[in-house]
Amino acid sequence: MMAEFWQGSPMGPPVQISFKPGTTRWQLGILNNARLNSGAGPQWYDGATLSKDSWHTIAFRSVKSFP
Repeated sequence: MMAEFWQGSPMGPPVQISFKPGTTRWQLGILNNARLNSGAGPQWYDGATLSKDSWHTIAFRSVKSFP
């Protein structure tokens, strides 16, 4: 389990995983400086449907880049 807590809008974690409301589908949100500065919020990408009462492994790789 992993958790990050961010205070205030429009700030947020650069990568976030959440469930689409009302579904069993997960989604991945990416928030970079360009989207943050424009106020657009995270770009969301749909993931697979997860079955209930089962463990699922989700792996992703995040590479930081510095200007």
